[in-house]
Amino acid sequence: MSQALPYRPDIDTLRAAAVLSVIVFHIEKDWLPGGFLGVDIFFVISGFLMTAILLREMSGGRFFLKTFYIRRIKRILPAFFAVLAATLAGGFFLFTKDDFFLLWKSALTALGFASNLYFARGKDYFDPAQEEKPLLHIWSLSVEEQFYFVFPILLLLVARKSLRVQFGFLAALCALSLAASFMPSALDKYYLPHLRACEMLVGSLTAVRMRYRQQRNPAVGKRYAAVGALFSACILSACLFAYSEQTAYFPGPAALIPCLAVAALIYFNHYEHPLKKFFQWKITVAAGLISYSLYLWHWPILAFMRYIGPDNLPPYSPAAAIVLTLAFSLIS
Repeated sequence: MSQALPYRPDIDTLRAAAVLSVIVFHIEKDWLPGGFLGVDIFFVISGFLMTAILLREMSGGRFFLKTFYIRRIKRILPAFFAVLAATLAGGFFLFTKDDFFLLWKSALTALGFASNLYFARGKDYFDPAQEEKPLLHIWSLSVEEQFYFVFPILLLLVARKSLRVQFGFLAALCALSLAASFMPSALDKYYLPHLRACEMLVGSLTAVRMRYRQQRNPAVGKRYAAVGALFSACILSACLFAYSEQTAYFPGPAALIPCLAVAALIYFNHYEHPLKKFFQWKITVAAGLISYSLYLWHWPILAFMRYIGPDNLPPYSPAAAIVLTLAFSLIS
């Protein structure tokens, strides 16, 4: 049986910040130059939650790989299949024969959760030509699923070791991922799973650190937690405006700053403090609860709109895209 973690609305607020940042960036890059960091926020959250759940189940002797993977499949596939089917249907009626063939190829790689490797062989992620590829955004889901497939097996290697050993093991993996970012590659590094692993491992390290803290000294001062959360939120917000597609060493060392800010928010908001209510607004929590669907739907809608009218999109197009995204997300 799954050992569910206590629900944390602040994490759904982080999810909302992540998906809204990505959507704004995809609508107009100049509005939020670092909005693509929303994907990195998702990666840190995923690493944290997965590791926290795995550690709880492994420590209780109730972990089964098969059960873990089945839970994951049940969570992601329904909305994923809906978006995939709708995108293929839209492409069938709107795309040229050649463009639909490319869409079909990207759909097949999406089904195998290998979209990132497929697109890594093509043009740069930020190339304007990519804006008309409706399944481009599935690359991040593919990276996550590749990590979800490998990580539990790696964690099993140190499951019976102390938390210090687990932390050291994960830190070493994170360092290897960062080191790999300096190595030349024939593929676009933006999509590569071993370079993105460090971002999810930052979340994993946060989960181990919190578990260690709870076993030793679970109390954290309210003022300390409030200042830490506020400072981390400011750093993350600054990154969303300061980063851009020209940011050097990304993915790699440059990704550490926003990822550590997200990790710190997860850490400090675990404790009670005077500012915690600002990370639990009902509207942001609600957006976070449907963030997965929002992410899946927004990009195909934008891509089809750009494909149909690349040079003459009306001024209300962004609003129309947002309304359609919200509608499809609520339905699915």
